[in-house]
Amino acid sequence: MLRILLVDDEPTVLTAWQRDLAPLHGDMEAFTQPRQALLRAGSAAFDLLITGYRMPGMDGLSLVKALKKLQPGLIVIMLSGLADLRASMATRGVTEGFHFLTKPCDAAELRATIHKALRARGTAKPQPLEVAPPVTRPRGALATLEAKYPGITLPGADWKPARR
Repeated sequence: MLRILLVDDEPTVLTAWQRDLAPLHGDMEAFTQPRQALLRAGSAAFDLLITGYRMPGMDGLSLVKALKKLQPGLIVIMLSGLADLRASMATRGVTEGFHFLTKPCDAAELRATIHKALRARGTAKPQPLEVAPPVTRPRGALATLEAKYPGITLPGADWKPARR
């Protein structure tokens, strides 16, 4: 089973990631405090870290560097709205097994990135990775709903069309 560590200081972001990643059928642990996540990673192995960049006490890059010392094979996906973060990652020596997505990121893009990262590492686990194709942004009332509740306009893995 895929072991996923989620770290962001916003509880609503963690809840959204848990909902978006539910189709992966992985074992997820979520933390709002980077230092708590680091302590947990000292006693439990993870395959994947999904984290934000700006967090109080410890930023995402510092967390990644510390976690990579504990678990060198960890795949990292960082989400941030900062355009210059890629340059900062390179100067701080955090590039191996690292994937960057800009916020906002839809569920399909996040799952597709995870799938690609697992395949690139050569350790894709035999589990359903139900990756949907990227969806174009809805317009009008659907766009308003999507902005307020990310993922609400995307059908879940168990969705089937109604029979008439």
